[in-house]
Amino acid sequence: MAVAPFAGDVLKLEGEDNLWRRRVGSYRIFFTVDGKARTVAVTAIVRRTSRTY
Repeated sequence: MAVAPFAGDVLKLEGEDNLWRRRVGSYRIFFTVDGKARTVAVTAIVRRTSRTY
């Protein structure tokens, strides 16, 4: 994610200004990107299961 934060299965979350979600297997990584400072801040990593829905 340090080189290309928007590569892969990335989706911007609706209703949020700068919050993105990346799907990696059964995990979801929620993060923000600061283009000016060239930083990616991971806000949460959540494991999705059949009980999540």
